[in-house]
Amino acid sequence: MKRHLPPLLILLGFLTINTHIFPAQDLPAKKNQEISQKTEKQEQKKEGQKESPQLPIRSAENVTWRDILELNQRTFDKSTSQSTFIISAIGVIATLIMLGIGVASFLGIRGINTLRADINQKREEIIKCHEEIKKRQGEIEEKSKKFDEILANIEKSYQEIQEKSSQLSGITISESVSKEIKEQLSSFARKTDIAEAFGFQLKPDDYLARANNLFIKGLYEESLKTFEKVVELRPNFHNAWSNKSVTLIRLHRYEDALKASEKAIELKPDYAEAWINKGVALGKLNRHEDALKASEKAIELKPDYAEAWLNKGVALGKLNRLDDALNAFERAIELKPDYADAWLNKGVTLSKLNRLDDALKANERALELEPDYADTWYNKAYCYSVLKNKSEALKSLAKAIQLYPNYKKIAKSGEDFKGLWEDEDFRKLTAE
Repeated sequence: MKRHLPPLLILLGFLTINTHIFPAQDLPAKKNQEISQKTEKQEQKKEGQKESPQLPIRSAENVTWRDILELNQRTFDKSTSQSTFIISAIGVIATLIMLGIGVASFLGIRGINTLRADINQKREEIIKCHEEIKKRQGEIEEKSKKFDEILANIEKSYQEIQEKSSQLSGITISESVSKEIKEQLSSFARKTDIAEAFGFQLKPDDYLARANNLFIKGLYEESLKTFEKVVELRPNFHNAWSNKSVTLIRLHRYEDALKASEKAIELKPDYAEAWINKGVALGKLNRHEDALKASEKAIELKPDYAEAWLNKGVALGKLNRLDDALNAFERAIELKPDYADAWLNKGVTLSKLNRLDDALKANERALELEPDYADTWYNKAYCYSVLKNKSEALKSLAKAIQLYPNYKKIAKSGEDFKGLWEDEDFRKLTAE
């Protein structure tokens, strides 16, 4: 690009060239006379004042042409020197200004180029981000469709939950629950968990079914909390109060269990399951006569209720009415042949009646139905101990202790294995 010199520099150059002072020319006589007259007047005005040391004080007649020229030349030289200094300073300043303008202009061009490059880079990044956003938007739309499908399936499952909840909440956990019902409860619990996670509002029946499932899994504390939520949502839900009492029995809170069962009976006096639970709680509190009455009330309300006959047999056994107890257990087995608890209690009662062989048969049947029932293994060990069959007794006792470690203390402190107390193998087995 063609560059032009700034006008200021041209002017400064011109002034620099003309700093040369031309020699003074002769002045006309008239001009000299005027100067003399002016000088004379100035001297008169300045009388008594000290004049410049360059020229002595003279009268107008004594001032020569040379004196005037010397004075003028000195004055002009002084002015010229000052002007030259000022012009030189202005030239330096102008040069510095031009240099600054040039540097700024250079840097400005570089800055603009850098800025332009940055803008182009940012534009490319924005274009890439836009393309990425469009791509992600497509993925989101696809996932949104899948989510809608999942939500539709959840809504369908929730409708199924509502259809099933009343049936599953009606289960009484005082009775043994079949494998089929356990599977249904487990599946139902998974569906309710998912539905609740997606914001569906569960009903008391749903929570009750969940609590039943937790109980069956042995999670009694969690089950109890859920039962309490049910009765909080629906205080008059008699089935929830009844099942809550069963849970409290498992937690060894017998007084609370008795109150819960009585609340269920208050809400529904003809509810046989609540009477059974009341009988169990009374039995745990060693109120066996009252427990027997509660069981008989349950049988009165529901004669073919195997659990009622079982609890009646337990109460009779505690009252040492062993034959009546055996009859009650056999009636329970008659009503429900695969009732493991009934077979176990029959075996215990037969062993107390010293019918050890029959007792062992009853225990074997109970173990076929419930292989991991520690009480049955313990009763089996007792029968072999009385029969003086040490190896089988210790084998069955070891299994009972494996399933329920507290049987170590029970075996050492009770009378059931008194004949083996001094045996070294027995001591090793029951050592803490």
